[in-house]
Amino acid sequence: MTSDSPDGTPVSYHIADGILHLEYHGEITADDIINVRAAFLPDPGFVPGMPCLADLTDASMAHVGPADIRRVAAHWRAMAQGWPPHRTAVVTILDRDFGMARLYGSVAQRPGLELQVFRDRTAALLWLRQAGHIVS
Repeated sequence: MTSDSPDGTPVSYHIADGILHLEYHGEITADDIINVRAAFLPDPGFVPGMPCLADLTDASMAHVGPADIRRVAAHWRAMAQGWPPHRTAVVTILDRDFGMARLYGSVAQRPGLELQVFRDRTAALLWLRQAGHIVS
């Protein structure tokens, strides 16, 4: 797996302005998407229910198929059970990844989750910052 991440990993995260930013790099797998939670869950700045921006603009999910998406959705649904309502914005520029992100949005649905897929990071951040959705 190749990566353009500063530390060579396929995913990095940071928390800024009440938003969890997940940044994916290179060719990612379903396990990369699932395993990032081990990094941010123990972070003292992480608050369950905070808005999340999943930025795939520097990544490809070419090796992620529909069965993988269903597995990812099941893991994230279980992890977020009991969380307050929250929003997730996924940003991608690749047509195939846009479709996979839309599939994720449909299979990951649960009460309290709003998920939108965007091609523009600025539009995604505006949507996440709408009044009442930033957890502090």
